[in-house]
Amino acid sequence: RGDQEEEPAAKQLVVEQVDEVRNKRQEAETRAEEASGSAEQAEAAHQEALAAVTAAREVADIERQACLEAEAEVKTAVAAVKDAEKKDAAAQKAVMRARAEAERWEAELARDEEAAKE
Repeated sequence: RGDQEEEPAAKQLVVEQVDEVRNKRQEAETRAEEASGSAEQAEAAHQEALAAVTAAREVADIERQACLEAEAEVKTAVAAVKDAEKKDAAAQKAVMRARAEAERWEAELARDEEAAKE
């Protein structure tokens, strides 16, 4: 009779242990699913970060190219200014020569007029 009383208790203990194992397995599966979800979210975030870095590099390349083009335009403008300064200096010299020549002609004309009066 003692064995018969222990048998339902033993069965109950086994049932409880099986339930406990099932609960722990369910918890483990839930944690695994959560970890998998977290890993998927981390991968998605990583891909977004890579896309952002790629976009930033593309923007930087565009900005770098724009800077190079602007630098070339500045160099061209500086060269044009220097050329204009040279032409201006040459024009000023030509004006000074023309004035000097005009003054010589005026002086010569004045001498000729004086000579004609005498």
